[in-house]
Amino acid sequence: MKFIATGTPGDESQGRLTLSVIRRELKSLAERRSDDANLHFVDGSELFGETDAAALPLPDDLHPGPEAHRLIGERFADFAFAPGGPFAAAARASVAG
Repeated sequence: MKFIATGTPGDESQGRLTLSVIRRELKSLAERRSDDANLHFVDGSELFGETDAAALPLPDDLHPGPEAHRLIGERFADFAFAPGGPFAAAARASVAG
C-alpha cells in the first residue's frame, strides 16, 4: 500500500495543514511557552530530513521503515540525553540509582 499526499498550491492560505505548517506552529508555541522548563521542542526534520528520506525511503510514502525508526531514535536519544539535554538529569539519576 502507498499513500499519496493531495492538495494544491495555496492550500495553506486556506487554513489547511501541511507538515511544514505543523512544525512551524509547534515551534512557535514552544517559543511562546519558553518559561515552561518541562516543555522542549525538537524539529522533526533534524531527526529525519530530506537527505535521510532519500537514503531510507518511506516504504509506503508515509511511515518510516525499521532502519529509519532506528536512526530517528538514535538522534532523539543524542538530543534528549546529551549533557544539557532535556532528560540528561533523569538519565544520570537512573544510572546512579
